[in-house]
Amino acid sequence: MIVLRGQQLAKGYMEGNLFWFDASKASLHAAAGTPLPIDIWHLHMGHISYNALTRYHNSVKGIAINGSINQTQSPCAGCELGKQARLPFSASAKRLDRWLRVVHSNLARLMQVQSIQGSRYIATFIDDYSHHGVVYFLKSKDQCATAFTKFLAWAKNQTSEWMLTLHSDRGGEYLSRAIWTILDQKGIEHKLTMLGSPQQNGLAK
Repeated sequence: MIVLRGQQLAKGYMEGNLFWFDASKASLHAAAGTPLPIDIWHLHMGHISYNALTRYHNSVKGIAINGSINQTQSPCAGCELGKQARLPFSASAKRLDRWLRVVHSNLARLMQVQSIQGSRYIATFIDDYSHHGVVYFLKSKDQCATAFTKFLAWAKNQTSEWMLTLHSDRGGEYLSRAIWTILDQKGIEHKLTMLGSPQQNGLAK
């Protein structure tokens, strides 16, 4: 049964797994012309502008607007959010003068196809000074701490420098107890990006 505002528009029956009703006896066409507020039509028509609705609503059958049209209608919440834009992030002019002062790291999201060895994730470590990058293939996210330990050993042997700062996003793999334990033992500072701002870790991204 189809009911609109307490009025029965159509009544059907079930046969097998389908519902049937006689459209010739239904009053759906009469209900289709029921006037609605302009904000409802605005949502139904894919957030078309109020000016366009006002101008063309008579060009299409079935669009009946209820009441007077306010030309200064404020935008709906969806339009306000959809039209917001963030200003571009300016490039950083800061340059370091030694290896491993800051290392940018990121764990790539789950890959759709795993590698021959069964890896599904990629962990990257990029030195801010030289932009030299090291990549580790991981089978699961919890292997990120192991990859970080391997990178620290490799970087120390190759450069004879101690890593001072790890720069990463706020992914759970970087906030895990295993990572924090390594950072505390090595005396490495951890700088985190703000939520929803991947641009702050742009080098690793």
